[in-house]
Amino acid sequence: MAATARTIIRHGLEMRQHFYSEKLKMENWFPRHMYRGLLQVQGKLHSIDAVVEVHDARIPFTGRNNKLTDIGIVKPSVLVINKIDLIDPRYRESLQQRFERMGHTVLFSNCKDSGDAGVKNLIPCVIDKLSEDNRFNRAGNPVYNLMVIGVPNVGKSSLINCLRSHNVQRKKCATVGPVPGVTRSVMERIKVYRKPEVFVRDTPGVLAPRIPDIESGIKLALTAVVDDRLIGTMIMADYLLYWLNRRGRHEYVTKLQLSGPTDHIQKLLVTIALKNNLIRQSKSVKRDGKKFPDMDEAAMFFVRLWRKGELGCAMLDDEELILP
Repeated sequence: MAATARTIIRHGLEMRQHFYSEKLKMENWFPRHMYRGLLQVQGKLHSIDAVVEVHDARIPFTGRNNKLTDIGIVKPSVLVINKIDLIDPRYRESLQQRFERMGHTVLFSNCKDSGDAGVKNLIPCVIDKLSEDNRFNRAGNPVYNLMVIGVPNVGKSSLINCLRSHNVQRKKCATVGPVPGVTRSVMERIKVYRKPEVFVRDTPGVLAPRIPDIESGIKLALTAVVDDRLIGTMIMADYLLYWLNRRGRHEYVTKLQLSGPTDHIQKLLVTIALKNNLIRQSKSVKRDGKKFPDMDEAAMFFVRLWRKGELGCAMLDDEELILP
């Protein structure tokens, strides 16, 4: 990968101050199923009482789709900031204040925690908002219908499964996966509360038709909102290394058992490959089947560690907020 950057001296090493990639070209990421999904969401609004908009806590601003956010203006809505376990807890207050100033009711959730307070409080919070709202064509109907919306892979289906498990003690019924695009259409109603009866509809993740800039695209790829292939694992790993170093976040040194921080992605990936036996064999006749470090697999290994929170809690949109 051809990448250049201005450098600064930090921790006795040259560290990049800015990230550039000459090979990265942004493309639209708006597959046909996303367009169909957006039309389906809009077509179901007449039967919906309220909207639950879900965001990934690591990209609370980069990961917003204004077309979906506008739906929360038409209908009563609650903003759920999910995967809160993957960011520094000190950001919660700043996040809440920022979104409340924008007029949102905000809850935080961690769907991996069966006793999560955000999951427990979500339905009562929505019902409370609806008690203050005119339901128009659905006024007097004792059953509440909700819709869960958001960009891909932010945990919409996981949230529904948690609500169902906690409130009606039923097994999960919304399909989940670690890659974007698992839910491809608006699903049938799923019961998540008994008294009063509350049903939700899961929806496909819908990204904005255009990614505004290169850095936003990389952030979306790192959090698996878009397919890894859109950016490329080598660029994702290089940006992640730059981002961690720029903030003095060197947990990767301990996790990977390195002698110290580095700002050279090629050297880092070779080390990862050798330590974890990520080796590929050349198919070239001229190279006679020689073995080489698998740089793509090493890059993906590095990115997965970060995605699982094993390189420390991190919010990629941290420059938008000030820690208390």
